[in-house]
Amino acid sequence: PEGAAPPEDAPAEEAAPPVDPETVSFQDHVLPIFEQHCAECHGPEDPEEQLEVTNYRTLMMGSQNGPVIEPGNPEESYLVEMVVEGKMPKEGEPLSQREIDTIIAWIEAGAPDN
Repeated sequence: PEGAAPPEDAPAEEAAPPVDPETVSFQDHVLPIFEQHCAECHGPEDPEEQLEVTNYRTLMMGSQNGPVIEPGNPEESYLVEMVVEGKMPKEGEPLSQREIDTIIAWIEAGAPDN
């Protein structure tokens, strides 16, 4: 019927506007995702692969294998590949599409420290 509410199980994210690279912020948008999903293994205490994602400087330094963020180029950013393919986080819930889109938009914006 016209004007009917979406089914209970419909993902709410479909209605969300796309993430704007002009307004996405490391501190306000990206860091909370990393703190929630990644800090357990990639936090300041003995980070796996020497990748510490809860600090802008250490995140941009990358891991023992090299950079994980290519500013302006999400397609070449290893971190994006890992979350899109669901390989990270290894434990816990995978990132939502909105969280992935937020990280991609921030990298597209040049991965600024903002």
